[in-house]
Amino acid sequence: MGIGEARDISSFDLVAEMGVGWNLGNSFDVTARDKTLWGNPAPSFAMVTAVKAMGFGTIRIPITWGFHQQENAPYTIEPGYLQEIETVVEHAFRNQMHVIINVHHDNDWVVPTAEAAEEAQARLASLWTQVANHFIEYNDSLIFETLNEPRLEGIPEEWSGGTAEGRGFINDFHKAAVDAIRATGGNNELRHILITT
Repeated sequence: MGIGEARDISSFDLVAEMGVGWNLGNSFDVTARDKTLWGNPAPSFAMVTAVKAMGFGTIRIPITWGFHQQENAPYTIEPGYLQEIETVVEHAFRNQMHVIINVHHDNDWVVPTAEAAEEAQARLASLWTQVANHFIEYNDSLIFETLNEPRLEGIPEEWSGGTAEGRGFINDFHKAAVDAIRATGGNNELRHILITT
């Protein structure tokens, strides 16, 4: 697991390998710079090893990028932040685990409205291009999840499917992310991508 060539296998077969998953929540997805802000200890090799020992085969790392990415084009992600994430990915791979990384709690800029969609789509494409390039050498044990719970906040339909217009923009966001990932080539041509609704 980890560095190496991606296999051309179905998502069905990959999911069968993944086993039970564990969510590393309230760490990289805090809405500030301090990963311990919401009460969890900082992620460590010992933590991931303990999770593996409890029988988990996959670790999902929810990630909020907004505090670590330029707000304007070219929307550069802080290299140190990518390295911190890669360290935890490596902890999981050393434990023979699969890993899912995503975009999480970035609803302040991933906004499915006519006013915000164009910039959100460009920023999301830039984000996933950078992430995909950073992890291009990693095999199919690393899965990308384009967005977590994409939605327009504060409307009556927020948790009941949203609006037709909003769903259209969300589909565009997913497509922009997938296209950006695939365009980086290498292992990302076969990268398994998780699309949420």
